[in-house]
Amino acid sequence: MKYLLATQGSQGVVALRELFAANIKPNDIHVAICQNGESGPLNEFIAYNKISYSSHESGKHFSSWLLNKDKKYDTLLSISWKYLFCDETIKYFAGSAINFHPGLLPDYKGCFSTPWSIINQEEYVGFTYHYISKNFDEGNILIKEKIRILDSDTAHSLNYRVFQRGLSKLIDAICMIGEKGETQSKGGSYYPNKLPFDGKINQKWTIKQKNNFIRAMYFPPHEMFLKLIDKTNNK
Repeated sequence: MKYLLATQGSQGVVALRELFAANIKPNDIHVAICQNGESGPLNEFIAYNKISYSSHESGKHFSSWLLNKDKKYDTLLSISWKYLFCDETIKYFAGSAINFHPGLLPDYKGCFSTPWSIINQEEYVGFTYHYISKNFDEGNILIKEKIRILDSDTAHSLNYRVFQRGLSKLIDAICMIGEKGETQSKGGSYYPNKLPFDGKINQKWTIKQKNNFIRAMYFPPHEMFLKLIDKTNNK
C-alpha cells in the first residue's frame, strides 16, 4: 500500500509517527504539505526519515500534481489539510480517501469548531474520521468520539487533546476504509477559519458568556486576552 499524507505542521509529525508505529515504511509514504502552513518541524522530520514530499499552494495545484504523477497512491489521508480537494482527486482514490476532522460532525463543520463549541456552551468537543466527499465535511463517518469540555479548558488545551486522542485512532480509521460508514444527517453549521464576532466582546453578554469567549480565543495565548480574563474576573 502506498499512502499519500496531505498535512501540515506538528500534526503531520504526529500522524507520521502513528504510521511508523503500525510498521508502515517511510518509502511507502509521500507527504503533501500546504505551502502556506507552519511546517518547519514537519520538514525536519521528513528529511530525517528520508520521506518523499511535495509542497502545494492550492487544491488545484495538488490535483494537477497528483494526476500527472507516474507513481500510483492507494490511500489519501488528510490531516489538517487547508485546501478543498478537487473532484478529480476524489475520483482518483475511489473511496479510499479519509479526513481527520477536529470536531463532531455533522453539527460542527469547518476548521473553527473547537472555539465555537466553547462559545456555544457545549458539554463536549471531539473528532471525526470521515470519507472525503464532494461536499465539504459531509462524507460518511468511520469514527466519531466525544471529549468532555472542562471548566478549565481553553481552545488551546482542547485542540491539543482533540488531536492527541484523535490521531491515536488513525490506524483504526485506515483499517475501516472500505466499510460504508455512517451517513451524516442533514443540518449542522459551518464554522470558517476566522475570529468569532471579529474577536470583540459584546458588553451586553453575561459574565459567563464573556469568560467562554475569552477561553475560546485563547489559542494561541495572546497577552491581550490574559488582560481581558483578569478584567472580567475582577468585575
